[in-house]
Amino acid sequence: MLVLLFCLAAGFRILLSLSRTGPIVVADEIGYLANARVLAGGPPIDLSTATYYYSGSSLLIVPAYWLSSDPVTIYQLALVVQALVSAVVLPLLYALCREVGVSQARSLAAAVAASVCVDSVFWSDYVLTESLFSCLLILWVWMGVRVVRFGAVRQGYLSAVCLGVTFGLLGATHPRGLILVAVGGVVGLAFMRKIGLLPVLVCAGTAVVALGVGLWLNVITMRANYPGRSLSSLIPVNGGSDRPGTGLADQAFSTSGQVWYLAVASGLLALYGVLHAWHLALTGDKALRTTRLAAAVLVTGAGAAFTIGSAAVLLVSAPTRSPDYLVYGRYVAALMPVLIAFGVVGMLRTPDRTIWILRGATIALAGVLTVLVGIGLNRFDTSTPPRPFPIPGVSTLASWIPGNISRVHQVPITLVAMVFFAVCCGVVIRPGRRSRAAVVALITVSGVALSVSAVTSIAQKSDDFGYRAGAAFDVPLVTRTERIAWDSSMAGGGVPNIVARLNFAYFANDATIEQFDSTRQAPPDSASVIAASPRFKGDAIGLTRAYKVPGREIVLWTRGR
Repeated sequence: MLVLLFCLAAGFRILLSLSRTGPIVVADEIGYLANARVLAGGPPIDLSTATYYYSGSSLLIVPAYWLSSDPVTIYQLALVVQALVSAVVLPLLYALCREVGVSQARSLAAAVAASVCVDSVFWSDYVLTESLFSCLLILWVWMGVRVVRFGAVRQGYLSAVCLGVTFGLLGATHPRGLILVAVGGVVGLAFMRKIGLLPVLVCAGTAVVALGVGLWLNVITMRANYPGRSLSSLIPVNGGSDRPGTGLADQAFSTSGQVWYLAVASGLLALYGVLHAWHLALTGDKALRTTRLAAAVLVTGAGAAFTIGSAAVLLVSAPTRSPDYLVYGRYVAALMPVLIAFGVVGMLRTPDRTIWILRGATIALAGVLTVLVGIGLNRFDTSTPPRPFPIPGVSTLASWIPGNISRVHQVPITLVAMVFFAVCCGVVIRPGRRSRAAVVALITVSGVALSVSAVTSIAQKSDDFGYRAGAAFDVPLVTRTERIAWDSSMAGGGVPNIVARLNFAYFANDATIEQFDSTRQAPPDSASVIAASPRFKGDAIGLTRAYKVPGREIVLWTRGR
């Protein structure tokens, strides 16, 4: 059954990605694809002006470069890999729920419902690191729980080795993975008495080796794609309080905004999941309390570290103070599946007085968060509409509400989430097999509907716009040329030129891109194809105008007639 459900989850994601053409999040997707190309033995892409992108997820899409040389096919194969990786959250959530003592049927129900949440499905439609990171986070919690549960016995040592390897994978995948390594270390010390010294040392030793391998992998891709970049940039150190107009209050509001996103984009189930995880830890079977406590501590610790750390990074790196930076969902997306799973488990329990108090507290906390978001929005530029990409769940819900979404419709969206949560509670007010099946079906169908809407209205719409009328550079002059000159003065230079160049470089496949500024210099003689603006006077220096890229202000010139 678990294998069948995994196949269905993967198939659902693959189906949604069939219409995609190429990368639309630049430089992020290009960064991961460029790393994969280097690891597959291909030429680098000059990403020296972009943030460094870790290579963990790139390693998984290397086979796409082995199977095809066509850039569009490579991208679509990479999305298949993303779909398969994203679907792994389902068996991992099932295993975690079983580990903390949840029955087989309820674990399966929670895993299915959580695996189709919007922030699990949506990010699988991009070649980004979110899908792998979400799986690694769940694996991190599961292995951490097993180490605490078994301690200094065979299963405990095996789990300690697996946890150490997971630390290495996290460190190779994203800077936030290093946060989980730190949180895991603190939790390990806190539970040292229960675990024992030797399993902790085994885990630490394995982690050091695995992190070293991950560092080596990242160094390879950095030296290839980021010429001149210092290795210190592997560990970004950002803080928001040094930016003019940014202080601790801004960071506090941004932290609240991210928690609000998790709450409303999940129909309050993620918020309820945190409360229920602690309820499981502090009540019920005494034999499982320490295990459940470890799960609650790990999940809460990860959530706190992510939201607080991300708030500082967001505020210092945001090019504008648009509202999406207040309720940024992308950096906490990895938390949503595991929190929803705990929330669904709580929804399936026979409600007693404490359960109803927790459900009421969930609604009350959502209200408080909404007020904080409303106050926080006054510190942001609401004249600039929020970008839908970083907040897929909220953006999709907001699109269903009439009116201007410059203030993200925080009140109506919260009310919708509250009503949904109340309906779920009402369905299981008299728990039984049918009512539990009904609430799981309601949560699952709602997740599927929101995910489909988010993917089609954001990812596919952006793809259609970005690659309309053959604007994907997928032409022989680009894909079959070894050296291409790129005019860095196109689009006025700066960020627009960098974005266009990186996108072009991806489709250039095995070509080496050489930059030149046509306002000051001639294109290099080594390049047989020159990409420049329509205003470039190539014919004056003996070049032949060969191709105008549809939908873009780019003309390809060749040498000779």
